[in-house]
Parts: sequence; structure tokens; C-alpha cells
Amino acid sequence: MSTKCKWPSLLLGILLLASAPAYAQGAKGRPAAAAATNQVASFKVQEKEDGTYIRIRGSSMPTFSVLKLSDPPRLSVDLSNSELRSAAQQQAVRNGVISQVALVGVYAGGQSVARGIIGFEKPAHYDVRTDGSDVVIFIDGQGRAKKAPAERPERKAEYELALK
Repeated sequence: MSTKCKWPSLLLGILLLASAPAYAQGAKGRPAAAAATNQVASFKVQEKEDGTYIRIRGSSMPTFSVLKLSDPPRLSVDLSNSELRSAAQQQAVRNGVISQVALVGVYAGGQSVARGIIGFEKPAHYDVRTDGSDVVIFIDGQGRAKKAPAERPERKAEYELALK
């Protein structure tokens, strides 16, 4: 066999060895990528003078994407490579701007995703940012009711359907 044929094989071998760490095993025999999954435990809703703050608690620095939907009005915040550590959670807010907040686990694009869903009573400005291992969603407080209005069952059914 000539030396010309050995170079492509040698180059291929080097490339395979260089990619080997991608298949390394992490803690407890799981693939390394699974060991780095952000573990999302819960969320907390806080009403402050300037608006509503929703904090989604994770175990590592999150990467997220945001999608605003209009029918019914809601905001979806997807934390990629994140696993929800408990059952889906839901909390009624009904402050005149936000109707409810939910946290669900989904599988999208070949990876687990923790999805925060904020249902709106009416459009509002928002901001999403990270704070350490948490994602903080701020919803502008303009138009919030002083006292939570009575629940409207037809709206509740719409949001429960949107979570499925």
C-alpha cells in the first residue's frame, strides 16, 4: 500500500479521536450532555410596585428563547436543554394583566425543554433575562387591578387547552 492512501485514513482517525469527548460518559453512566442538563425545579410569582416578576429557578446558567402568541394572548419562554424536576405546575394570578402562569416539561428538537407559559388578560410589555441560574420574566404593571377579578371559567379552559 502506498503512503498516499495512508494519509486520508490517518486524518480520519485523528478526526475521530478529536470527537471522542462528545461521547464521553458523565456522572452515573449518563452521556456527558445529559449530565449538563439544567434542572428546573419551580417558579415564583411576585407582585411589586412596577410590575409582576416571575422567577423560574434552575440549576445552571440557562439558555432561553421567547415566543409571544396572540390567540389566546400568552408568552412562552423555553429553557433549552432543561428538565422539569417535578410535575407541571400552574398558578392563577388574575391581576388584570396576567391570568395565569404555568411551567411544563416538553421534548422538542431532540432535547428536553422546560417551558414557562404566561397567559395574559390584555397585552403588556415584558422583559426576559437571566439572573445566575434563574430566568426572570418581568411583566409591566400598568393596568393591573388592585384586587384580583373573579375567575372567568371560559378563559381558564382556553389556557388549560393551550398547555396540552
